[in-house]
Amino acid sequence: MLRIEPLTRRKTVGVCIAVLGVIAALVSGLSAAPPGTWRGELIMVAAVLCMSFYNV
Repeated sequence: MLRIEPLTRRKTVGVCIAVLGVIAALVSGLSAAPPGTWRGELIMVAAVLCMSFYNV
């Protein structure tokens, strides 16, 4: 996005695998979680996105 680091197929596949793993973990554990837990999950997802953008 910032044209700093070229996006390759290998990086794209790695990111997709990581994102699918997080989605699978959230979906499988979200049904057993107490009400209102989604707020904490949303904060963590936002923090991860900010940190990954910062690191790149």
